[in-house]
Parts: sequence; C-alpha cells; structure tokens
Amino acid sequence: MPAEVSIAEPGPGVREWPAPVRLALPSRAVLSTPPRTATGRWLGRGLIAAGVGMVPWLVVLAMSLPGSARAAHWCVAWVGLDFLEGVSLLATGWLITRQDERCSLAAAVTGTLVLIDAWFDVTTASGPDGITALVLAVCVEIPVALLCAVIAIRSFPRRGQHGVTR
Repeated sequence: MPAEVSIAEPGPGVREWPAPVRLALPSRAVLSTPPRTATGRWLGRGLIAAGVGMVPWLVVLAMSLPGSARAAHWCVAWVGLDFLEGVSLLATGWLITRQDERCSLAAAVTGTLVLIDAWFDVTTASGPDGITALVLAVCVEIPVALLCAVIAIRSFPRRGQHGVTR
C-alpha cells in the first residue's frame, strides 16, 4: 500500500495553504526489501563482477599513471566536492533533527564524501600544506566520517521496525 507524503504544510502565521500536494510512494517494506527476482540476482552478480574487474584495472592504473598531472578544472573539482559535502552535512543534520530514518542513507553518503575529501587532501598536498591536510584529516575529517558511519549503522531500519521486512 502506498504511503502518502505531504509536500506543503502550513507554517507559523499561515492560516491555510491551498490543497497540499501529495505524492504516492511505495511503502517502506517495498523500498527496503532486497531484490529476490532473477533480475535482482543478475544485478547483484553484475555488480560483483564489476568489483572483481576493478582489480586488474587498479594494477594498470598504478603502473601507468604519472606521478603528477595538471588538471584543467582543479578549482571546480575541489569546490564541487566541498559543495557536495556541505549539502550532505546539511541534509544529514536536517533528517536527524526530524528523526527521519532516511538519515542513515544521508549519513552514509556524507561520511563517504568526507573520507574521500580527506584522502585527496592528504595525497595531493605537499610541504606545509601536506602537514595541514594530515592534521585536518586526523583531527576533523576522519572523526566526522566515523561519526557518520555510526549514525548510518545505528539509524538503519531493523527487521520488523516500521513495517520493514527482509
């Protein structure tokens, strides 16, 4: 049975909104059930094969990439990554304050982005910038990523909770 989600609700000082927009979403049980069809099994096998296929590719990259490179859009890449981190932090915090179980997904994404940022900060910096990047990674970014991992794990819906069946 679809769950309804209200997009517009009256705020403080607002007497009444026009009729709220409602979206019909699949129930949480449908959204959280792993695929048990032939297509789902093939999808899982395909992703496993892609992961195994990455191993030889990593060897090729490690042996063939130059020690340094010049990037045409370096600033855009870094600003874009930091923008995504900021949006993810905001979304995770907002979902947590609303006690929304989807915060587990947002926290997983946020932790991943922060860890990626720490990795590239440390591996691309040198000299005094490298020391700053390492200190920030150890004292800020890695702890934030670990906190996000804990949030993601602890807030993930469990079997039988809120209609979730697995």
